[in-house]
Amino acid sequence: GSLRMNVPLQVGQVVHLMMGDPQNLAGRVSEVTRAALNDLGRGRPSAALILLDEAHRHLLDYHAAGVFAAARAELGSLPFAMVYTLGQTVKGYEKRTIFANNSISAIVFGTPD
Repeated sequence: GSLRMNVPLQVGQVVHLMMGDPQNLAGRVSEVTRAALNDLGRGRPSAALILLDEAHRHLLDYHAAGVFAAARAELGSLPFAMVYTLGQTVKGYEKRTIFANNSISAIVFGTPD
């Protein structure tokens, strides 16, 4: 096999490899999408955005339809976009900025009820 990196490694740097299962990925997309809908509360959803880390792209090369169907099952007829990202920065505990990669996030836009 081979290993392709986006950035050069420094001597002594630790690398973490991710293994994934396309079926598990579809399940995670369902979970985060459902959670985003629940976070909207009684609001009326109008659209959704699902952010998949670039690391998941290779899992989706041959299984994208299943992951897309998982999101569609949660969102019904709500319009949505699913895009790849190179990670996100988030405010973590103690107000430190954390770079999160290999993540899946869902954002549901809507109006208050």
